[in-house]
Amino acid sequence: MITVDIIGGTKYQRSIAYKIIEHCHKALFPKIEKLYITVRLTNKIDVYGYCTELDNREFDLEIYKNLGLRQFVTTICHEMVHVKQKLYNHPYDENEAIDYESKLANEVWEADIL
Repeated sequence: MITVDIIGGTKYQRSIAYKIIEHCHKALFPKIEKLYITVRLTNKIDVYGYCTELDNREFDLEIYKNLGLRQFVTTICHEMVHVKQKLYNHPYDENEAIDYESKLANEVWEADIL
C-alpha cells in the first residue's frame, strides 16, 4: 500500500489528487507497494508541477493549485510519470512524461474516476 499525504488546496482538490495518484499507481507501477508521496498543492511555484525524490521510494510533488480541472489532472499524471522514471532508475525524460500524461488523464475521464 502506498502512503499519500496531501497538503494545501481545497478539500475537493485533495480528493481529486488522491484519486489520480491511486489511478497512476495502478497504471504505472502496480507491483510497487512501499511508496510515500507527499503532494503540496500551492500557488507558490512558477510551473504547473515538480517531482522531487527525497529518499528511496519517497517523493514530494508540488502542484500549482490554480489550474483548471483538466490541467490539474494532467499535471498530476505528468509528475507521476516522473515518479515511475525514478522508481525504475530510468533517466528523467520530459518527453516521455508529456507523451504519457494525456493517456493517463484520458483514462481518468473515461473510467469516470472523478
